[in-house]
Amino acid sequence: MVALAYAVPSGVIAGWVGVLDMVLTPARVSQVDAGWIGFWSVVGGCVVGVAMAR
Repeated sequence: MVALAYAVPSGVIAGWVGVLDMVLTPARVSQVDAGWIGFWSVVGGCVVGVAMAR
């Protein structure tokens, strides 16, 4: 159950971050900016996860 609780959200995030550049290309977002968006979304997810667990 613990592994499942970790794997489901991680899989969704990993799938989304992996194609973020292709998703944001039509909006004229550069690959570097897409990388930073992905980075900060993962960091924000970690912060929110720790805050909610507390």
